[in-house]
Amino acid sequence: MEAQYLVDSNVVIEFLSGSLPDVGTQWLEEIVAEQSYCLSVINQIELLGFNGQAEEMAIVENFINQSSVLPLSKAIAQATITIRKNIKLSSQMPSLRQPQ
Repeated sequence: MEAQYLVDSNVVIEFLSGSLPDVGTQWLEEIVAEQSYCLSVINQIELLGFNGQAEEMAIVENFINQSSVLPLSKAIAQATITIRKNIKLSSQMPSLRQPQ
């Protein structure tokens, strides 16, 4: 089945840790069984960038290996940059200029 949902990293973490609410767990189990979800390469980086116990990381790796992972194309990266520049972010990047 074609992926209909892009699952967020926090949802995966809560699902794998057993802390996702029952309704969310049921929904995620359904879309996983139907193979109607995917992850992005950013999810993969976020999930595997965590320094967890070996057993925890094996579970995360297994979940990712069973998932379709969308790559990050230049077009997606550029669209994201444009959107972020047009949205007022809560924290501003400090000036990159050296103090004079």
